Amino acid sequence: MSADPRKPVLVIGLGRFGSAVAHTLERMGHEVLGVDADHEIVRDHKDLLT
Repeated sequence: MSADPRKPVLVIGLGRFGSAVAHTLERMGHEVLGVDADHEIVRDHKDLLT
């Protein structure tokens, strides 16, 4: 078992809820990959998520 419990996370859908979850996990130190069908939304989050 790893000493660091933070794991990489995939968030599918970057609407209101998904983006809030993704940003919270990012602030907690997780590596976050965000996916959405709308490429504009993904582009808006590209500098905020890992």
